[in-house]
Amino acid sequence: MPQTLTLWPNSPSDDPRSHPTLTPVLRDDQDRPLLLVLPGGGYGGHAEHEAEVVARAFHRFGLHGAVLRYRLAPNHTHPDMLHDAQRAARLVRAQARDWHVAGGKLAVLGFSAGGHLASSLAVHYDRFPCAQDDLAGQFSARPDAAVLCYPVIDMAGSATHTGSRRNLLGPEPPAELMEQMSTQKQVDAQTPPTFLWHTADDPGVPVD
Repeated sequence: MPQTLTLWPNSPSDDPRSHPTLTPVLRDDQDRPLLLVLPGGGYGGHAEHEAEVVARAFHRFGLHGAVLRYRLAPNHTHPDMLHDAQRAARLVRAQARDWHVAGGKLAVLGFSAGGHLASSLAVHYDRFPCAQDDLAGQFSARPDAAVLCYPVIDMAGSATHTGSRRNLLGPEPPAELMEQMSTQKQVDAQTPPTFLWHTADDPGVPVD
């Protein structure tokens, strides 16, 4: 099993909130698509029950997995988290041969705030460019599919999850940025096929 990778060169290892990592959870040495898993946590933490255990559960469907632990508030805000997701997708494709990722194909799956990050990757995969990403000119960050699990989606209206918005965009984000990061408003013809599920009695993220 490959070891956990540091996402960015020279990132500080003494601060987990500033030290994003990608952990491969590979099924075997057969060529298979890969599921990139983004745990939730309100952009302020990582829910461990939405991490490696999820990647391993999808082994039964013939998928490899990898878990991204992206940067978090209060040390970081947008676009750092999106840059981590873009970098992770490119890194999977850069490692496709060694990790036996069939055709470099990957889907992204995210929970709650991780669902917002997954949806952000689906619609903003080539936006908010990061000059430090040396893989950007070599590999696409666009996922082939997205699965959004009780996701935070809206950042501008009454259905937002206020804690996630504050952690991602700051206490008083400009209206234009909230509009850009309300990912339901950014869907276009290039947005990958997406499966979204939610429950009507969710006490944290409004189903609206």
